[in-house]
Amino acid sequence: MDQTVEKLLNIDNCRELAQFCGLPEPIQSALRAAITSHRDNVQIHQLLQNCLDNIDQSRKSHALIGWPDAESNPLHALVYCLLLLDLAGRMRCHYRQLRIDPGITRQTVMAKVATPIKQFWETNGVIGARSDVFNYLDWYLGPMPNVRLGTFSYEARPWGGFARVFKSRKSGQLKLLAEHGDYFDEDGRRMQSDMDCTGCFCATLDLNDVIRGYPICPQGLRTNQIQELDPDEWRMVLQKGDPVLQMHIPFDTDLSLSACRESFLAAINFYQNHFPEYGATFFACGSWIHSPDLRKIISPPSNLLKLQDAVYLMQNAADCQSYKYIFGFSEFHPQTAPRSTRLQRGLLNYLEQENIFHKCAMILPFSEVEGLAVR
Repeated sequence: MDQTVEKLLNIDNCRELAQFCGLPEPIQSALRAAITSHRDNVQIHQLLQNCLDNIDQSRKSHALIGWPDAESNPLHALVYCLLLLDLAGRMRCHYRQLRIDPGITRQTVMAKVATPIKQFWETNGVIGARSDVFNYLDWYLGPMPNVRLGTFSYEARPWGGFARVFKSRKSGQLKLLAEHGDYFDEDGRRMQSDMDCTGCFCATLDLNDVIRGYPICPQGLRTNQIQELDPDEWRMVLQKGDPVLQMHIPFDTDLSLSACRESFLAAINFYQNHFPEYGATFFACGSWIHSPDLRKIISPPSNLLKLQDAVYLMQNAADCQSYKYIFGFSEFHPQTAPRSTRLQRGLLNYLEQENIFHKCAMILPFSEVEGLAVR
């Protein structure tokens, strides 16, 4: 038996990793029983080895293609759970080498490993995890790994560039201007490169003697409103390829402004101490939680809407397709989706009226975190 596979099927090793991840005792007990039951099963040895090989080959492509569905086969589900526990061990060693605080390491491991195992247990009643949790493993095993710091997780990654951002030398005010050549629909939402842009508005951006472009606001691009900025007053502070801290929203997050502020400040401190050479000065995020369509779905007071009002938003014309984060399923079916929360009920009613739930991106400069508040 391969040493790694043997270690994955070792009850003492799994118990230690499960305790490190903070898995509840009923899940730990069921895990030990499942290992005992399947340890001598040749098929599980083969599945584990094939998956381990696939992980090593696919890490940099960010996606593990063609893995069997976990929900329909308890053996596959168990394999993915064991692989997640192995990932927890690898993350612990990797973060220790980078001298990351053990408390931050454990918090990150609990978000990446324990949460999907607990979700699978609550949804299906058996030990397991979905295969898509193994996507983007380089976020956790790379030179500047993803870390959970309070409410959010963070990753050091160059900005994808939805706009150029300019800052006034006098007032500190920010202006967002559309990138030259980007297309926008009639509602001012940015079109993606794979979308049909026939009849859409194409933005221009002139950076010569005068900065001249189309402003982006939370409601979308203003196609009838070109803006001129004096380059002696306005300097560019963010463009495509610049270093940012990419923010990720864990399943169990607290979105109160005080919790968001605390997390942002912790992230600034962490990266300045551990990776000072990176030099990011902005947070960035693309997520369903920033979609302006939420204002048609839920009513104030709402932490989601308060956070939107405290950051800079950029609308996208694409369908969000992030329903698994709202409903907890890898495949979304409106007819069978749960209606347990106000958000779930509101979104389903919104979609049933043939509306599109759009993507959205946000940025936030480090300089505005301390005073984070509704604009």
